[in-house]
Amino acid sequence: MSPKNKGKFGKGKTDVAETDEFQSKGFEFLERLRPYAMRIAVMMTIVVVGFIGFVTYRWWNDRKERKATALYFQAADLARRQVVPKDEKDGDTGDDGDSENKPDKPPTFDSIEDQATAELSALEKLDSKAGGTAAAAQGDLVEARALLDTGKYD
Repeated sequence: MSPKNKGKFGKGKTDVAETDEFQSKGFEFLERLRPYAMRIAVMMTIVVVGFIGFVTYRWWNDRKERKATALYFQAADLARRQVVPKDEKDGDTGDDGDSENKPDKPPTFDSIEDQATAELSALEKLDSKAGGTAAAAQGDLVEARALLDTGKYD
């Protein structure tokens, strides 16, 4: 060998594959994470299970709120119905000849006490099925008015 080539052994070879710097850094990062793989997997599982639990909880509460709101509107519908005394109902038969074209009249109550009693029974149903909802809290106000209408001031 000639003295010119001393110390330059293998530097002139071009068959060494060039690696992408990003790819080599990515593999280096993954190699550093390898000892923590089990901890990372456990943490990711906890996050996913927690997210699924949160979504399920929200869905369950929303479903309960929808049912409670429907029950509340049933009670509020009773509060909107008219009170027509019995003697006024008996005089109006509702038959003016053509009963097929006449729209149905909404049901009415004989007295305010009857109306309030019907509201109270609907609100008791709301409290028993969906007691802790926002609609049940609104129902407490309607229930207070109904109790006053029936004469129960306590």
